[in-house]
Amino acid sequence: MASSKTRDGSLIGDVLIEEVFGRGPNAARTAVWVEEPPASTDGNGANAASGGGGGGKRRLPAALAGIMEAPSSIRVLKSARGSGSLGSLVRTLRGAFLPEGYPESVTDDYLAFQTWDTLQGLSTYIRSMLSTQVLLAGLGVGRASASAISATFQWFVRDFTGMLGGILFAMYKGSNLDSNAKQWRLAADVINDVGMLLDLLSPLVPSAFLPLLCLGSISRAITGTASGATRAALTQHFAKRQNAADISAKEGSQETAATMVGMLVGMLVGGMVADSVLLLWAAFLLLTAFHVYANYRAVRSLCLTSLNRERAALLLLAYRGEGKQVLSPPVVSNQERLIPSLPQFFSHHMQQHGSRCIHGRPHTLMSPQAHRLMAHIHLGTRLSDLHAKKLDLSVRQALRRYAKGRYLLVLTPSKATVLQSQSPPPSSTPLPLLPHVYAIIHRGASHADVLRAYIHALITLQEIPCEARNTGGSDAGSAGSVGSGRLSVEEVAEARAAAWMASEYPRFLDELSAAHWAISVVQLSPGEWRADWPQTAME
Repeated sequence: MASSKTRDGSLIGDVLIEEVFGRGPNAARTAVWVEEPPASTDGNGANAASGGGGGGKRRLPAALAGIMEAPSSIRVLKSARGSGSLGSLVRTLRGAFLPEGYPESVTDDYLAFQTWDTLQGLSTYIRSMLSTQVLLAGLGVGRASASAISATFQWFVRDFTGMLGGILFAMYKGSNLDSNAKQWRLAADVINDVGMLLDLLSPLVPSAFLPLLCLGSISRAITGTASGATRAALTQHFAKRQNAADISAKEGSQETAATMVGMLVGMLVGGMVADSVLLLWAAFLLLTAFHVYANYRAVRSLCLTSLNRERAALLLLAYRGEGKQVLSPPVVSNQERLIPSLPQFFSHHMQQHGSRCIHGRPHTLMSPQAHRLMAHIHLGTRLSDLHAKKLDLSVRQALRRYAKGRYLLVLTPSKATVLQSQSPPPSSTPLPLLPHVYAIIHRGASHADVLRAYIHALITLQEIPCEARNTGGSDAGSAGSVGSGRLSVEEVAEARAAAWMASEYPRFLDELSAAHWAISVVQLSPGEWRADWPQTAME
């Protein structure tokens, strides 16, 4: 036990000790200040705490000294008198801007994200000062001919349209913000950049001043809604000790400090560029470029462990590829897209460049593969929608096939067939179009059931291209009754997918959990429609 003592062995004044609960890097640590007790004397004036020795030096109580002799419980970190004013300042700043228990109380990606997020916020506040300066000039501030009523009306219309835009955005996209927090976090800040750009452009186009003003307000409203919602989701991710409220409060302190600094710097920059339109635009564009870069770095530093559609698809593709590897959260984080996907482009790309089976492809094309599969899966489908698509027969077949489960998978039929006696077509044969998979969710299904339905649908789609070129008789025969020797591609794929789910799916989940994936946090954003079928068919 290394404690702070004088040469005669007495303990130094106030000390900071640390209680350690548990072992290893995840052990909980609590810092405790122990103050030096006042000296007490006996009738002869001797120091009772020192046992009459030590030249009157003060010692900690014997009970505390006994505890401190057990190094597994408490160890002295440093002398309080040695910390000085600098140590006190550091503790004050930590208490004001960092969650209690940092860094053990937050995830490893917290510091990197907050650093870049603070920097991008700083650039935003500087640009806000510049855009506000231009906006006020456009409203007529400083002009003798300007009307206060006109400026007030324009400001009212601007705020009203912005509020309306925020409500509409929350209505149509609110349910998608949890599952795609990284993408919407970045998109929100880019939309904010567009809004500021419109503010700067509005005075240059007097005839369209009010429409541009309203569009800029709508952009900022969307930014506020998306940024606030994704911040809540990320706060839950950072909170390792159920300390989301503390993290949120400290994030507010960080943002306030960045706002104050940004306002001061913005005033200085605004004064320097006030007389030059060229300097104003140069400063704005430079700060905007840095803002986009800082946002990209902030979002890319995030390492989420929940399972959304893209992460689940990437994990499945890697697991079914060569080596059956389970990707770690940092690896998947680097492969995730940060911009909206383009399903049509990816489908065309796979048609032109993907003549092999989807699983077992190089990782460089894993993200396009995942997006192509994702675009063909519909979770929580409304049964009446399938009736409108004339898929009643497919629904009845799915009910017979999946009656004991808590979901039904319905595939759109294609004209492609597999002949038992057919030899494989040449590799140049184009891939068939992937069917769409509609997952009907039972009303009693849990999040685990929804995840199972999604993985099952992914497996089924993965098997479609392979069946189009690898048509071995034994594989086709395993799909069930062959009858005339013909089986649709979908029937063979469904049989293979069912076999994989029965034998490999439990092991897949176990390995995901071992790789520190939060398999209980499922964010697949299924539709709200649920169905019911006879409970006698359920297990």
